[in-house]
Amino acid sequence: MQPAAQHAAARSLVPFSLEHTCGLTAVSASLAGTDDDSACRLVFTMSGDVSGIKRAPRAPISQGKDLWRTTCFELFCAPDGGEAYWEFNFAPSGQWDAFHFSAERRLEKRLSFLRVTESVFRQDGSTATFAVTFDLGAALGFLPTKAKIGLTAVIEAKGGAKSFWARTHRRDQPDFHDRRSFITPWPGGREPR
Repeated sequence: MQPAAQHAAARSLVPFSLEHTCGLTAVSASLAGTDDDSACRLVFTMSGDVSGIKRAPRAPISQGKDLWRTTCFELFCAPDGGEAYWEFNFAPSGQWDAFHFSAERRLEKRLSFLRVTESVFRQDGSTATFAVTFDLGAALGFLPTKAKIGLTAVIEAKGGAKSFWARTHRRDQPDFHDRRSFITPWPGGREPR
């Protein structure tokens, strides 16, 4: 049984291009703490032609590589007071990957361990949901109670077209590493312990 997630408001994401949405009409994301120590639950909800979303076959929860090259859901976490940030990638297959950057696109290290206790993709008619529960505090070594986060998604259609979704886009090309797009505050209410 998964730990109960605390309530978190879903945030609407916008596509980089209205002409390239891969048939989706809306994407939203939420991040909430859980009752399980420092775990977080990240949920993405997609509406529209969700049957056209390309996703790798289901696999055991494990670390993957280059997940961003196809359908992938992402969390960027930038604690206040510095240039460093972390990137977490989650694929509907169950694979994950995580990175620590010392500054924009300056890779410090690839994390080799992330405790993921849930990774589920569900499709129901014109709606699909991806939920992942993972131990953010253990991955970072601390809890970022004052941080800005970026909630992003790369959606690939079965035909190969891609769409890029984020809270905001600030450059001429999709760039989820742009810290100006980390506009979501750390979830209000009870934060992970």
